[in-house]
Amino acid sequence: MKISIIIPIYQVESYIKDCLQSVVKQTYKDFEVILVDDCGHDASMQIAREIMDAHPEITAHFLSHDHNRGLSAARNTGTEYAQGEYLYYLDSDDEISSNCIEKLVFPLSQHSVDFVIGNYQLLGNAEGIPQLCMSEGFILSNTEIRHLYATEKFYMMAWNKLISKNFLQRHHIFFEEGLIHEDNLWSFEIACEASSMAVVTDTTYIYKIRAASIQTEGNIQKDLNMRKRCIHSMIKFAMERHYLQDNILFHFLERNKTNLLEAYWRCDPSKAFSWYREIRSIPHHGFSALTNKRWWIKDLHYFWPERIGYFYLYFFQKLNNFKNKISRAV
Repeated sequence: MKISIIIPIYQVESYIKDCLQSVVKQTYKDFEVILVDDCGHDASMQIAREIMDAHPEITAHFLSHDHNRGLSAARNTGTEYAQGEYLYYLDSDDEISSNCIEKLVFPLSQHSVDFVIGNYQLLGNAEGIPQLCMSEGFILSNTEIRHLYATEKFYMMAWNKLISKNFLQRHHIFFEEGLIHEDNLWSFEIACEASSMAVVTDTTYIYKIRAASIQTEGNIQKDLNMRKRCIHSMIKFAMERHYLQDNILFHFLERNKTNLLEAYWRCDPSKAFSWYREIRSIPHHGFSALTNKRWWIKDLHYFWPERIGYFYLYFFQKLNNFKNKISRAV
């Protein structure tokens, strides 16, 4: 079974050598490497070519964009070019274990699935990074996969998953260009559509956290706007494909909106309330979940956190308006 390892490259000259050295050491041999040059200005591509030229036994394809288009576009370019039955996305500042592909391919010899997910090791300090909280084996239910994702039993990052190219093509799933949080949307769509997956609990990926950059108000605002765009795209996708009828998935989206509203409040209350009005105007087909008798018993805990969050924001909007009136009067 042929595997395509897709590696977007942009300004990673300090990391690309270790990344590719981990690729050329793979114990599984039937794979190709697709390196997508996203028009960086350092020596990343030169280093990449030198390493791959030193390993002629490995099929390597070098693709290039005309201008910098971002991670999503680079992954899409690699996906379209790939000849493998399954695709593996690898970030060029990370590494994989020497038996990574072998470990992830093994379940496919027992059962054909839409995607295989492996465990990972985190290098660096970070908070709130989701883990893989599942037992090894197969999940052969679309509903169960959606619920496992919505309850954060597996991580949303695109890397360290073997995913069927045919599955992506059938469901027209690509990375949305120009979106910073593209993994969140992509993995949400995968979880919605997949009817089968395999879990490998061995560590097959090394995720490196780079030193955090200084967060300016403009950067924070841009990040929040991107998160907003991502959630809108999730809702649109779920509505078009009728997944909002799923109670847990519906409340997963509500929880994400509440978290974002609270983040807007911390950044700028006026932005929070303007978007509060905007998202409440979205016609949610999923509100039919509220009439489901089973929801009142089984899924109640998915409901109250979101409503409390909205009440919290509404209350502080009124308090903020009252304070402004007092200050103007004085």
